[in-house]
Amino acid sequence: MKTICLHCSSDKGFEYILSREYKSRSYSANLKDYDGEEFEGSMAVVACKNCGALTVYDDTCGWHEDDDICPGEILFPSIIHDHGAIPKKVKEAYEKALRVQWIDPDAFAVLIRKALELVCSLEGAKGHNLQKKLENLKGIKSIPSDIAEAAQALRLSGNIAAHDVEKGLHPLYVHKVDDFFKLILDYIYILPFRIEHFKTYQKLAQQNGGHNSGSSAASIVTP
Repeated sequence: MKTICLHCSSDKGFEYILSREYKSRSYSANLKDYDGEEFEGSMAVVACKNCGALTVYDDTCGWHEDDDICPGEILFPSIIHDHGAIPKKVKEAYEKALRVQWIDPDAFAVLIRKALELVCSLEGAKGHNLQKKLENLKGIKSIPSDIAEAAQALRLSGNIAAHDVEKGLHPLYVHKVDDFFKLILDYIYILPFRIEHFKTYQKLAQQNGGHNSGSSAASIVTP
């Protein structure tokens, strides 16, 4: 399956522009290795064959120009880098919505609303409609009022997209819908994951006493 353009949602493929090698360091996850190990990677810049907009990959696996597939991590435009914190079903639902983001704003908003319903279901939120489920989710996850309001805004945007057959959702709202949904994912999934990750490293640092001794197969890569 071809990689889609996150600027225009096209699957027409990409034109290779350039790539550059870079050097960085990898550190062991047990925090005993203070020197780290140098490694080389590469970044690639490609242009969408449909809209011409650029995408930047951390292209450590190499650019496959023949089939327009780049297996590397997308650095630009910005997407979610969750390190496994987001449930697979939620991430798949979001990626499905991204495929129509710039093709059909109404479909995008409806699919984001559906993804929001999925979040509620997975987190055990109760209610006879999405509005009530989001209110329940706010209490379950101790969601701040501003973020809870953003969730309700997504619900309303999905309603407008689904039922306003004459106008639908204005294309300028696409960015807001995307930003609000990522904000919710960040608070519910990514932030708690990062906090627990940090606590683990704090504990390891205390156990190791800050000494440099040995390495681990698991590693932390820093740019």
